[in-house]
Amino acid sequence: MSDLPVPLPRPDLPSLPGTPAPRPRWRNPSAGWIALHLLVGFGVWFALLFGLGAVAGLVAFARGVPVSSPASADAWVALLLPASIVGWYLFVYGRGTAARRWRRFAIAVAVPAAMTLIVIVSDMLR
Repeated sequence: MSDLPVPLPRPDLPSLPGTPAPRPRWRNPSAGWIALHLLVGFGVWFALLFGLGAVAGLVAFARGVPVSSPASADAWVALLLPASIVGWYLFVYGRGTAARRWRRFAIAVAVPAAMTLIVIVSDMLR
């Protein structure tokens, strides 16, 4: 009886309840994927800066004031880079459902982005 081969799980079959589903290739922690996700984190950071600049520009245009970035916003802008990278890594390599991973990413990115926007806009509204 012990000579029988053990059947391997088929990847096309759904996993049983209570067993974790296999991760897709892009979520494997290999050096190439980690480097690619680092670049995606930089892309998220760049998109945040672009979005914050666009919103600040619209507020400045609506108020008729020049766009200026106060010195107090520099710390928040500097915090956006690690927040976007960490948020993306939490999404990619975190455990849980996709909705939970998206929430982690949104919180990690939205909080410093909102604080940066608040500091910039409050300086323009003075």
